[in-house]
Amino acid sequence: DATTDDDGAGASSSSSSAAPAAAAEGAGTHIGRVRVRLTVDGYIKIWQKTGEIFEEAPLSLPPYTYDTRGVWVDVPEVAAAELVESGVDVDAGLHAAAHAVCALLPLHLRCEAGDVGCECDALRKRALRSKRLLLFDRGDGGLGISQRVHGRLAPLLRDALRLIEGCGCADGCWCCVHSSKCLE
Repeated sequence: DATTDDDGAGASSSSSSAAPAAAAEGAGTHIGRVRVRLTVDGYIKIWQKTGEIFEEAPLSLPPYTYDTRGVWVDVPEVAAAELVESGVDVDAGLHAAAHAVCALLPLHLRCEAGDVGCECDALRKRALRSKRLLLFDRGDGGLGISQRVHGRLAPLLRDALRLIEGCGCADGCWCCVHSSKCLE
């Protein structure tokens, strides 16, 4: 779960040819302060050979909250509506796109993929003010990565699209969008 506060450093971004025509209206990248709240609701035990879940255990732990820096791009409501109309699961697409971008960060910015987190849980819980792809520094106060991502988000998104389109899987796999670091 992440809340954001825009620094007013938003910048226009152009839409991808794969996005609806309306995507350019209202789209832009933003950078600002982000409050990250991590919660653990439980854990599961999985058989290694089959991948089958054999036990689920609920937990009640206090949340861990920290302030950091983040970069995000809002998806205009019109574009999200067009995608839904065409049968696209926008939340799943944003989740997958965030994972693909995180996987490519080390190639663009000389950082560890684990230094950056992405907003996943809020997509499922519908806790956002609008649909967005949000990346944040995984360090109290920030690590400086979001600032560097802000100026390179368009090429990162293009490369993420190439990664996903070039993968031979049908629904996303470990080679394109699945992440072992995702807590979701």
